[in-house]
Amino acid sequence: NNAVARESGYSIDELMAMSVFDINPTITKKDWKRAWDLTKKLGQEILETEHRKKDGKLYPVEVTNNFIEYAGNEYFCSSVRDIRKRKMEEELLRTISEQTAGITGEDYLLQLAKFVTSCLNIRYAMVSKYSNAEHTRMKMLSYVERHEALEGFEYELSGTPCEIVMKGNEFFCANNLELSYPKEKDINSWIAVPIYSPTTGKPIGNIGGFDNAPMTNEQNQVDILKIFAARAGAEIERIEAEEKLKLANAKLEELLAESEERPNCHGCVLVLC
Repeated sequence: NNAVARESGYSIDELMAMSVFDINPTITKKDWKRAWDLTKKLGQEILETEHRKKDGKLYPVEVTNNFIEYAGNEYFCSSVRDIRKRKMEEELLRTISEQTAGITGEDYLLQLAKFVTSCLNIRYAMVSKYSNAEHTRMKMLSYVERHEALEGFEYELSGTPCEIVMKGNEFFCANNLELSYPKEKDINSWIAVPIYSPTTGKPIGNIGGFDNAPMTNEQNQVDILKIFAARAGAEIERIEAEEKLKLANAKLEELLAESEERPNCHGCVLVLC
């Protein structure tokens, strides 16, 4: 159909003259016979394989083969799904897990920001969260230039791309950011997504990247940022829980110290009625 032609680069006429082995060079005739017999027995088979485009490039696909009989003939009715995005996300999650094993707190968020600059090939990246109860200011929890950590700071939300993001929206500006956001002097492009609280489901921060140079459409990888954002949301809540626990422990120690400093009561009389 048109979708296969569009994805593969072949015309429909070319596809009509091709075999399975032209599209899927990884399968042999022996494999095909085995797959046919198995699918005929089960009625359906789902498998992952690779298809070849007209330019020779291979890309991963998920194929659902359905066995049908019609007018005495046997057929495979197959649907094919491009899984490049899923594979990329799986690989990204694996890489994050491997390279952040044992890292927690702001060190973890720093590593995430570095991943953003690497994956999107941009100069700056940051992870930030609300810094006041009124939700008018943001605080950078991590801020990097390429792989170099920079000093984070607080900033007013109003008049920044983050203002849009903190309303639960994705943001992407490929060029001329200053025309819409004069505050962002010398910044040409920006991409960001919200960080949601795993507990409340509400935005608590954002993760994004920006550059002095324009971004291409290929860099508008909001799905990649959403993966980072999910990890960042869990870590931010964990950090906040630890801070609350520290404050509670400090208050408890203060109360215990005060009680120990009070003089003992001598000569008190207990009356029972």
